[in-house]
Amino acid sequence: GPNLLASPADALRGRETDLTGDGRPADSDSLGIGEAAVDYNGFATDADIDAALAAIDAAGRTLDASAASIGINAAILEVREDNARERANSLQAGVDALRNEDRLEAAAEARAAETRDLLAIENQRIAGRSQLLIVDLLNQVV
Repeated sequence: GPNLLASPADALRGRETDLTGDGRPADSDSLGIGEAAVDYNGFATDADIDAALAAIDAAGRTLDASAASIGINAAILEVREDNARERANSLQAGVDALRNEDRLEAAAEARAAETRDLLAIENQRIAGRSQLLIVDLLNQVV
């Protein structure tokens, strides 16, 4: 799978969906954590130590935000997968039941195709709304 913490970070893209999750590098340079001897004067003063701690704290917040974003995207993909599987099983059960009636088989197949199309459209609408809600949630958290 993609390495979402590499430098440069990969991106996670869902198939047949508009959900993407861009990774963020998690190395010391990308997180703004310097080297003790160079960037923090070898911790010679309290100010040097405070600066290093502040950089580490900021890096921790960045990693927390990245983890939250990845977790949210994973949860969305799981819900979508479960929803799609349930719909597919329901549609298949409906198609199987309708096929038992030989005289209605052609009509049943047409109706099932129409229903799949309508569900696909509804799925995209729900996905769009859920993404907007997640963006709003992340904006509120950050």
